[in-house]
Amino acid sequence: YLEERSAYYIESAFIRPDIDNAKAEIWTQVYNCTSENYSEDDNAGLSLSVEIVPFNFAGKAYPEERMENLPRTGPGINYYRQEYALPGFALWEPTAPCLYKAIVSLFDKDGNLIDQLAQTFGMRKFHMDTESEDKGSLFFNNRPILLRGANDMGHMQLAVCQENWEQLIEDILIAKACNMNYYRFTQRPVQKEIYLYCDMLGMLNQTDLPLFGRVRRNQFTEAVRQAGEMERLVRNHPSCIMVSYINEAMNIEREGRTHRHLGRPELEMFFECCDRVVKLENPDRVIKRVEGDYDPPTGEGLSDFHCYNMWYTNHALPIGRLYKNYLPPIRKGWKTGC
Repeated sequence: YLEERSAYYIESAFIRPDIDNAKAEIWTQVYNCTSENYSEDDNAGLSLSVEIVPFNFAGKAYPEERMENLPRTGPGINYYRQEYALPGFALWEPTAPCLYKAIVSLFDKDGNLIDQLAQTFGMRKFHMDTESEDKGSLFFNNRPILLRGANDMGHMQLAVCQENWEQLIEDILIAKACNMNYYRFTQRPVQKEIYLYCDMLGMLNQTDLPLFGRVRRNQFTEAVRQAGEMERLVRNHPSCIMVSYINEAMNIEREGRTHRHLGRPELEMFFECCDRVVKLENPDRVIKRVEGDYDPPTGEGLSDFHCYNMWYTNHALPIGRLYKNYLPPIRKGWKTGC
């Protein structure tokens, strides 16, 4: 479809929560469709305003705050940031998923409204400890958390395609009833509606870049670009707590395929590039570079292994050894995902 927009419009807004200081940082992208600066007069620029109201609960609304006379709005994308104090805010918790809506408005130099965007978000914090002796501990709203989850293999996407919202709700609530707090959207991002329903129902999730086993050498830069696009898709959703870049990375050197695919040292370079572009879009993102590493361990961050020994007979480790706490190779001094 085609959508008509004004010559100056809000392309996106990212609300970066800071629960430790009771505030949020609003990152607004303003697009200028013309070939000219909005104004050569620094005192006659566009203005942005932000108003924050409860989305799915009865709570406190926060008044409009304006950012007057934006620095000269040149052709293409312009990035603006403003801090917004949120005293007495409601935390987003899996048991009480309180969402806010930020209403971002763009005004011309005469004060006329020319565009508006509404974006939901949650006041929450998810981080990984990389400094302690036992690295890799995960924290939700500054409390330790253990993620217990499963792969989603497409059933929720089918519900969205069919606009069967009751089925989507049921799929999420069944997982919660089974004592899960975490879904992995296996090897792909999913539709925005799934993330929104996870936001509203308090189901944490991980999104994967659609790479399996290996990366073609000629796709290096395209894969890095898509890692940034993936983060832009999920960064406003409080339910999305982690991203991953590749499923079941293989030992390319042993397979003799370095003439086609990145070898492991090059794959680590790819991870580093992805880390940088993801952190540029969202400095607070927790990253698990590899999901189910078959050539472990990765050079940075949380390691992860897949051990489907009851599904693919004796895969990775026989079930008896796994039961006795044997593990595949993981990073020394780090916890791991399985």
